Amino acid sequence: MKFNKPLSPDYQGVHRIALGLWGTGCSALRLFVKEAAATLPPGISLAFLDASHENVNSDACSKFEYYHNNDFIEIYGKAADKNSYSWQQHEFVLVNAHHHHAEMSCLIIDGKKPYKPMPEQEGKTHYVWLKEGMEAFEEQLAQGNFPIQKPICFYESRGHTLKDVLMHHANQKRAPLHALILTGGRSTRMGSDKSEIDYHGQAQREFLAAVMEELNLPYSLSCNHEQYVAWGARENLLPDRFQGFGPLSGMLTAFCEFPGKALLVLACDLPCMDEEAIKHLIQSRSLLHKVSAYRDASKSYADPLAAIWEPETYPFLLQYLSRGKTCPRRAIEHLSLLEVTPRHPEVLLNANTPQERDAFRYNRKHEHQG
Repeated sequence: MKFNKPLSPDYQGVHRIALGLWGTGCSALRLFVKEAAATLPPGISLAFLDASHENVNSDACSKFEYYHNNDFIEIYGKAADKNSYSWQQHEFVLVNAHHHHAEMSCLIIDGKKPYKPMPEQEGKTHYVWLKEGMEAFEEQLAQGNFPIQKPICFYESRGHTLKDVLMHHANQKRAPLHALILTGGRSTRMGSDKSEIDYHGQAQREFLAAVMEELNLPYSLSCNHEQYVAWGARENLLPDRFQGFGPLSGMLTAFCEFPGKALLVLACDLPCMDEEAIKHLIQSRSLLHKVSAYRDASKSYADPLAAIWEPETYPFLLQYLSRGKTCPRRAIEHLSLLEVTPRHPEVLLNANTPQERDAFRYNRKHEHQG
């Protein structure tokens, strides 16, 4: 099969959840960023692109700093280029919009610095954070004295913090979901294609596809090239661009084909996975973490093949593969992870052998008879 050139996401060159900050002094901005970083859960990293206010060297026009697990690290100069891979490693990126371009911004009114118009920022300002005592500024906005059009206002007097602004922005920038049903395995232990097993009155892959249609979710059936030919090269089939890397082959292929999408990855060897379980995983999806995955309480690890992978995991997985590593379960050990507890533990039971397949069918038959 001939593949098209991989597409680029809409946010190419910037972080998907980047947000500019402006309106108050640079030192106050840094303080607000540091306070916001301290409120994030462990393992969540917040980065801040600032301008260097010191003559460190001729290249130090930018300063990139980030906060991770209470560690604070500063990087100067060329290494602070926002097009570098390092931007995508963080869950949030904030930008000092007084000095650097930002697609969307938050105006901070704290009364310590008089409001100074910035035409290049005002049209991009979607949020205003009003510090204590600055509530009257909203009335000025409503009177049309400023070019900012109907921003969403947050009030310190109501308990709002910069984290609330970030969370709202993250929700607005939430990546759309694309379901990836993994069917391309060799099914060696089963002895036959696991995606063709009938647990629910139809082949398992068709059952999961029907669930996605019921949920109105776009989906692809990740398959190998033999399956692609045997199944008639029909719509929704996604043959592997990357071959020989197990589930990672399908995941990387899907990220190539659907840039900027988050992948709802589901293995076809989970016979108890149903619409209720899939909806629960989607509803539990984190705005902060790069992976939201089901975890069986009896196991010491989350299931990477019953999980939502955010688009920022794509460059990481490419780098992971370049080191000769292909195990998704090991990969999520290096990513921020939300572990989701299934409402019914049997949702994560695998059927990889004929014995496990027959046991599930036997139990399901007796459940219906009971």
